[in-house]
Amino acid sequence: MLEHLTYARDRLIESYFFAVALYFEPHNSRARIMVTKYWTMLTVLDDTFDVYGTYEECKLLTDAFQRWDEKAIDCLPTYLKGFYRKFINTVNGFQHELEPSEKYRVSYLIHETQKLVDSYMQELEWHAKKQVPTFNQRKKTAIEGNAGSVVVCSPLLGMGEVVTEEALNWLTSLPEVVIASMEICRYSDESASYEREMTAGQGPTTIACYMIEHNLRKEEAALKFEYFINESWKKMNRAFLRTTNTPLELLHPLANAARLSTAEYLLGFSYSSKLKEFISLLMLKPFSL
Repeated sequence: MLEHLTYARDRLIESYFFAVALYFEPHNSRARIMVTKYWTMLTVLDDTFDVYGTYEECKLLTDAFQRWDEKAIDCLPTYLKGFYRKFINTVNGFQHELEPSEKYRVSYLIHETQKLVDSYMQELEWHAKKQVPTFNQRKKTAIEGNAGSVVVCSPLLGMGEVVTEEALNWLTSLPEVVIASMEICRYSDESASYEREMTAGQGPTTIACYMIEHNLRKEEAALKFEYFINESWKKMNRAFLRTTNTPLELLHPLANAARLSTAEYLLGFSYSSKLKEFISLLMLKPFSL
């Protein structure tokens, strides 16, 4: 499979580093391993849509993900066959790592992954048709498409009995706390990776759409996005102060994902050498108390 995916970023170690940031507790070891597998595959999917696949190839891949069936492999170009099989088998295989009472969670992840792929395809259609969406259109696709799979389902998939179907239903309905977490992640990501994405010839990013719509320079838009991030942190803090039926243990990964989304860390995901020292300090170098 790897010989056909030379265009994609290999981010296994980086994904695990980020998983540790979501939940470092020993009892969440299973969750860290599962989210690492998922995010590593997701990085390849993201790069396929963003920097390599043609419109026609990505449309076939989108259709295959909506079918979620190995029989769909026959419709894909050769270089995507092995990747698609690996992706759906990895996600389906999570059921074997879950307890019988937890297996239903995989169906949530599949559904949210399909929504994510749809959002990727929408972004590619805008780019192919040379259309510039409004800021709110682009924001809705970018944030709502990613929120369920990246911020909710994959992090919670491997956690213990604290994850209930009621909690998953509430979180995948995208309440304010989920949207706030995704806004912080997305706005920080775009501030960090704007140059890379524009150089790669991708369609307008959220920050680019905002610049065009409001006739702003990059520096002016960056200041505005800092304001957006601060406002999203306020929404996040309000969510933690309110009483809900959802245990705080399930909200902590949302806050940790937002904390992780500093420009330095996210730049490190695109340019992994920047993360080398952080990973070394956390996992390799001894320290004394």
